[in-house]
Amino acid sequence: MAVRMALVVLVPQQRRLQLAILWVLLVFCSVLAIARPLESDIVHSGSGLQPASEPLQKLASISSQGGTLSTQLDFVQGTFQAPCHNITTRMYRHNNVASVPGPTLRLKRGDLLDLTLFNTLPKGAEGQLNHFRLPNTTNFHTHGLHVSSRAPADDVLSIQIKEGEQFHYQTRLPGYHAPGIFWYHPHQHGSTALQVGGGAAGAIVVEEDASDQIPADIAALEKELVMFNEWNLEKMKAISTASNDQIWKVESNGTCLPQEEAWFASNSFITANGQYQPYLAMEKGQWKRLQLINAAFMQWLSIPAPQNCEFQLLAKDGIFLKELPRQVDRLILPGGGRVDLAVRCSRAGERALISKSEANDDTTFMGTGTLMYLDVKDSEKPPQPELKSFKYAMPCYLPDLTQVEASRLTKAEFRLQDNEDTKWFAINDTTFNPEQPVYKSDMETVQEWTLVNADYHSFHLHVSPFQLPETVSTTGNYFQIGDWHDTLFIPYLPEEAENSIKVRFQPERYTGNYVMHCHILPHEDQGMMAYAQFAGEEGKSSLCPDAASDWPVWKIAAVAAGAVVGTILVVSVTGGVIYCTPLGAWLLLKAKSLLPKKLPETRPLLPKASDK
Repeated sequence: MAVRMALVVLVPQQRRLQLAILWVLLVFCSVLAIARPLESDIVHSGSGLQPASEPLQKLASISSQGGTLSTQLDFVQGTFQAPCHNITTRMYRHNNVASVPGPTLRLKRGDLLDLTLFNTLPKGAEGQLNHFRLPNTTNFHTHGLHVSSRAPADDVLSIQIKEGEQFHYQTRLPGYHAPGIFWYHPHQHGSTALQVGGGAAGAIVVEEDASDQIPADIAALEKELVMFNEWNLEKMKAISTASNDQIWKVESNGTCLPQEEAWFASNSFITANGQYQPYLAMEKGQWKRLQLINAAFMQWLSIPAPQNCEFQLLAKDGIFLKELPRQVDRLILPGGGRVDLAVRCSRAGERALISKSEANDDTTFMGTGTLMYLDVKDSEKPPQPELKSFKYAMPCYLPDLTQVEASRLTKAEFRLQDNEDTKWFAINDTTFNPEQPVYKSDMETVQEWTLVNADYHSFHLHVSPFQLPETVSTTGNYFQIGDWHDTLFIPYLPEEAENSIKVRFQPERYTGNYVMHCHILPHEDQGMMAYAQFAGEEGKSSLCPDAASDWPVWKIAAVAAGAVVGTILVVSVTGGVIYCTPLGAWLLLKAKSLLPKKLPETRPLLPKASDK
């Protein structure tokens, strides 16, 4: 008590207030530290999942503000509740909530993704290059975004976030970036399959705006974002064992019959937004816009339109078709692929979205079974009309390369090769070498690459999407000349194609390493990965010469409009002060007194008649 009274007497009242505020802040920070879960705690994601028992849940999202999306994600150990098992795995956590999938990152053109990724995992094993290894080391790949591959952006070759460490990513989208659906996931070579196959993934949405000029009937459609995750418990156990991993674990949750539990333990299955076979409510005759992401670590999906329903394709891999919509009979989604489509059903009832094969498909890495349901209800609304067709104005970095003369093409061939028996996986006879590019070329060149074995392996290219310059399949019209992709798998190629397909792109703005690999992720981890190296002037673009600023057109226009309005206001207010106040009158008289008595004559712009 004596000490307390002495403090009261000796410390001035203002200083006592400052100390009290400091004490409150310290207590508040201490409470936060106690409330934050320990990194070894197990966090739970999802709920008891039963087929078609619950509606499709919306994914949590984080949106940019004022041109920046600034946030932190933690890479943590957590438990995912599958239909019959509790799976201890790796996942993303945001604001103390861990989930599969992770939160959706919503950006606009020109935005900065300012993201800190904190790896909370314990020390893990090491291992050899081109083997399963480094189970607890991670990094962050923005799959499909047209951004730099240099640190601190989408650099998957040199950025390694070891256990207990963090990295501050700063990834700037160009102001001319295409709107669409993309995604993020770990990309540490050697542990990509283990981490993505365990549910570590999340969506990225680059929002549309008025400059896209999307027709009103399509722009008004309600959007449903769905991420599919593949669960293959036997394969994941084998990868975990080969990695000397201590985290992956599968335990019965006691909710299933023995035969059900055995089936889920020995067969792969798919979840949608972390749920097993959820349903999406729809109305008969009304359009719904589905934005689907296949975040599978191995499997491709073939999804036919359900009976009495139609698919109208809008975009693939985050890029609108040049002419849309396009009616298709089925969707073909490799691991990493995305599709944006409008769906309408003409009859009420439960319709299943099923992945199943067609004649001639290579089904080695195909996922089969029911993914989710469309619960179509009767509606008193009249059926909505057909969607209006229109031609989309492609962003400047996506020119039409289908008619480029052969003399302008820079050609290369990439063979995706494997021997499962000897565990040899390669591109052009070479397993992944982080010190040696497999190909070198110059910026601004029109690249034509021939991809060999693209009907067995799926091919993904970082930094730039690529265009299809030729007919690629005899199965339906899902693939057409001029379409853009960043991840490509063709279920069937005609015999004359010799298992190969050509693609074209023109590297612009971003020099450096363009990583390529098979998106069957165990193949990538074991060596089917390489990178091309493009030399030139960083930031230069002949395709987008007017895009010196990263600001999108709408933002530049808004700033210009604001400047005009501001000028008008300033002039108006200044004029009011000058003409409506005694001070203004005095200023006018003062200015007049400073003027010369007689202004000098000026030569007329045109001669007078008398001057002729």
